[in-house]
Amino acid sequence: MKQELLEINKEKLFKTFELFENIVTKCPVYDASKTYSPIEIEIFDALTSRFVRVYETAIQLFKTIDNLQSLHIAESFGDLMSNCEKLQIITNQDIWFDMRLIRNKISHDYLPNQLQEMLQFITNEFYSELKNISQRISLIIGL
Repeated sequence: MKQELLEINKEKLFKTFELFENIVTKCPVYDASKTYSPIEIEIFDALTSRFVRVYETAIQLFKTIDNLQSLHIAESFGDLMSNCEKLQIITNQDIWFDMRLIRNKISHDYLPNQLQEMLQFITNEFYSELKNISQRISLIIGL
């Protein structure tokens, strides 16, 4: 049963990441000095929405792996990231704390300069980290 849940969560992550990657590759660079029309801003809204989904899906999978493989099950986000780093699922806890911060900021109104900075993180560092976890997860959990 637990192995089945692990497989389901892994597949969810891979599918969610595929949608996220699709929008990352299509999304133009956001320019805070430009005024975008509602239609032009849709792609940036889609990017932030898919980032939130892939981040949440990854965290759900991390919790499942943690419950199955850690000696001390995480009681906090920091514990979860520490356990995932020990299991070599993630390579850098700091980037996941940054992702969490950006995910929380996305739900609020932001100025164009803030949006530009968030989108740069999402399409660069965060995208790279999320892309690499799928390979690491397959190796670690053997599915």
